[in-house]
Amino acid sequence: MTSLFTSAKKTIIHPPAESILFGYLLVVLAVLFGAYWCIINPPPGVYFTLDEQFISDSGVFLLYGASPRCLEWPAVPMVLVYYLLALLHCGFLLVRQLLTGSNPVEIFKLIDQSIYAYLQDRTTYILIGRTVQLLLTATLMILTIRNLPKSSTQRLPVSVRDLLIIVMVVNSELLISPGIIRPEAIAYGLCLYIITAILFTDTPDRWFGYRLMLITALLINQRMIFLILLPFILGSLILRTQPTFSWKSTGKLVAALVASLVLTNPFFATDTLIHVKAFAGGIIAKVAAPNQANPLLAQSLQPVNAFLILLTLLGFHFFRKQYPDKRIVWLYMANMGVFALLISRSAVVYPTHTLPLRILGLVPLAFGGIGIWQLITRQQRLAVQISGSLFCLFTLYDSLKFQVNAHQLTNYQQVVTWLNTLAPQTSVLLPPDFEGRLRKNINSLKRELSAIQDAELSQAKLNRFIGFIRNKPDQLSRSILFNEILLEDERLTAIQHRILVQHTPPQRYIDPYFYSPQVGFINYYIPSDQALSNFDKGTYAFLISENPLENRRPERVYNQQAGLPYYVYKASPETMSPDPQFVRSSR
Repeated sequence: MTSLFTSAKKTIIHPPAESILFGYLLVVLAVLFGAYWCIINPPPGVYFTLDEQFISDSGVFLLYGASPRCLEWPAVPMVLVYYLLALLHCGFLLVRQLLTGSNPVEIFKLIDQSIYAYLQDRTTYILIGRTVQLLLTATLMILTIRNLPKSSTQRLPVSVRDLLIIVMVVNSELLISPGIIRPEAIAYGLCLYIITAILFTDTPDRWFGYRLMLITALLINQRMIFLILLPFILGSLILRTQPTFSWKSTGKLVAALVASLVLTNPFFATDTLIHVKAFAGGIIAKVAAPNQANPLLAQSLQPVNAFLILLTLLGFHFFRKQYPDKRIVWLYMANMGVFALLISRSAVVYPTHTLPLRILGLVPLAFGGIGIWQLITRQQRLAVQISGSLFCLFTLYDSLKFQVNAHQLTNYQQVVTWLNTLAPQTSVLLPPDFEGRLRKNINSLKRELSAIQDAELSQAKLNRFIGFIRNKPDQLSRSILFNEILLEDERLTAIQHRILVQHTPPQRYIDPYFYSPQVGFINYYIPSDQALSNFDKGTYAFLISENPLENRRPERVYNQQAGLPYYVYKASPETMSPDPQFVRSSR
């Protein structure tokens, strides 16, 4: 049987073919798909997750000198995009103020008012940010596809290239989980560009390594979990750019990476310890979390996933057999294996945590698919073609199904709509899910701001953090530097509340209280048991719960739509009492 890899020893540069144009078409279709479902016709409430809000807030409130809240992700490129949007808006306000002949000093008041409007409705910023992420992701995918034909068949056979283009674009990262609203999609495009450039560039020029170090810095700053790929990236660049190992050249690459990290993420230099705290805090939270059933094994055993994993493992054989530098292949495999081992032993695993592993699997998957193709008969190939087409169609179907479900009216949205119909000043006890989605009255905002700035509550929170540290916690609690580093995230929350308190009109909006079984990390949350006891005493007019409460009859039940059900309980008129002064219950 004639092998599809028979041209492996020929270094012929193959020209762009129909598959390249097909790849461009797939990217355009993915862009149109994302633009319609996420920008033109976003889901009710605009949000898919609150991550967008955190990233947007972190960028906008750089105007006020607040450190970003998402440094552990860190999504810094998009944080800076939102900061530039806020700067442009402020510049527009300043120009308009000057043209009207008004006092330029009034610009500060106007900026506060515009940020207040932003806090009340973030839709405009969120949709502009999605548009930027969509264009960036599409650009990265097109650049990656455009570079593939420049490789020789020695490194990348035409058949593997064609299949690789398809599996890169017809992928859940761009379709099923809406790539344009998460930091993962830009990271997906950056990582694919880096990997394909390292593996399939024939003759690296003198700036090749430095360019990829800059792009690697952008990748790490977009999603810090990609630090785990640094051994492969740095090691492969050393092998590709240095005929013989040189400490001097390696030092230049490392220096270029460090300089690029600081250049693309200035918070590395200005908020170094806060960066360390954010990253270490995320690690501690995952390690200290109660062990959960790791979904990685269960997902791997699903029939389709198990087949793809086997095909990927088989693909490593063909990849190693085909690729001219076996050291890079072994480095690739080792990095992938170590990362899989670390993920399998994590206490908490989210789908985003396995993104680097899924990206690394695409190249051997393409080699495995073509390797199987060359071993089967003509009749069997027809069956494979049909199966592959069905797989692509099912991926598109799953993507469409996800979007349709995300755009359905949910029980949550129904509850929010009902809450907005309540009379102003109505006190409502809510679970944390509603935080950030409701407009609060002046009493609620002042109460929460007082709790945020309360020294005793903050000290209690600090003591909980220090509880993770075994060595001399008393000395740490007395350190002003340590206190400021751990509690710096409250600065942004306090600024937001001060703006809201200053500009929220009186006698408007409901008076929400929030309860949670786990308190102490947000000063104004009330323990669930105490909140329920206060409700029975008539402290709040309404209580909303995700679960039915024993010996109580709900006034409303929202369980006919998608999402979690919600039960609304109304306090008895006989037990209604005025709202008490906020109790420091989270100590």
